[in-house]
Amino acid sequence: MDREYIDQFTQQILIDTGLNELPEDFRNDYLKQLSYELQRRLGILAVNSLDEESYVDFRKLIRQNPSRDLFSVAGFFKKRIPHFHELMIKGLLEFKAEISEEARELRSIKREVPVEAL
Repeated sequence: MDREYIDQFTQQILIDTGLNELPEDFRNDYLKQLSYELQRRLGILAVNSLDEESYVDFRKLIRQNPSRDLFSVAGFFKKRIPHFHELMIKGLLEFKAEISEEARELRSIKREVPVEAL
């Protein structure tokens, strides 16, 4: 899973939730935040799935690779976590569900606010 896939996934979330109708500058900032948060959460899921020996090796990899090159890290996880693909799919779906729920709440609040208050 690379950054391009994550960016496409977050863009699709905006379309699916109707948040793509946000003003362009806000939408672009929100997309960056979504991508960052999704990468962070997927990383946490993966790290939490490592056994003790793999975790030690992961820390060595990070120290040797300060740029935290996504391909090196993802390759490491794929080798060390037998169910890596399924874990990432689960993380993606949970993230999408959470953002979809937040979007529903935002839309309901928007409907409740009288136009005069805007």
